[in-house]
Amino acid sequence: MICPEFTQPFLFFFSSEVPQFLYYSHIPAIIISLFLSFFIFRFGNKTKSPISLFFITIIFSILFISNIILWTNINVNTLTFFWFLNQFVFLLLPIFSLCLFFFFLKNDSVLSNFYKILGITATIIFIPIILLGYNIDYFDLYTCEVIEGKWILFYQNSILILSILWIIASTIKKVISKNEEKDTKKKIIFLAFGLWCMLSFLFFTWNSKFFNYSFEIEQFSSIGVIIFLLIITYLIVKFKIFGIKLIAAQVFVWILVVLIGLQFFFI
Repeated sequence: MICPEFTQPFLFFFSSEVPQFLYYSHIPAIIISLFLSFFIFRFGNKTKSPISLFFITIIFSILFISNIILWTNINVNTLTFFWFLNQFVFLLLPIFSLCLFFFFLKNDSVLSNFYKILGITATIIFIPIILLGYNIDYFDLYTCEVIEGKWILFYQNSILILSILWIIASTIKKVISKNEEKDTKKKIIFLAFGLWCMLSFLFFTWNSKFFNYSFEIEQFSSIGVIIFLLIITYLIVKFKIFGIKLIAAQVFVWILVVLIGLQFFFI
């Protein structure tokens, strides 16, 4: 079944019926994210922090790819599948963001069983929501979109907001601590701010119905990701995080600057 009021996209991704800014905001962010993940995996150490960052970049690359598909495609089965994928990946992003932050705080030490159980439980709860059909209310053929269920929206956003609050609270605790060095506090503040930007932009741009503004605001969700990537770049160059050597970091910065510059050029 397809939506009768819309035309098939070209090469699965491209359609003249969607805002063109969608491509200029999402595709460069996907390319930059994948480049960053490859760079860190290739030149960084293989400890828990860079591995968590690697998974984060993969996650929001999948998130943006699936979002483009949801905007452009008209096949009901395709849209339903990628909507489910989008929901699941959206849930994983704050969980892995917390993993990155806590590994960074604890210098890649092993997480306590409490945090492991918490993360696994948050992911497992998603399964009965799907099996019981609480993630989707119905499919609207007139607007060609899946209407999400209230339960999944509440659960996703609860996990995301709690993750943001947890990061903020942990940052404050570390900053006011007298046992932390000045440079360590700076690194924690920068990383926390980057994660806050990424998660907050997703929250405010992907909940247009809740805030009662146009759904086209989704196109600007990549701004938070770009800010996060810029902060990671700064931390790599300034503080040599993830064990990346100076020459590799400098090459990485120049390539990243070119990619981000091209994004704003096209916008």
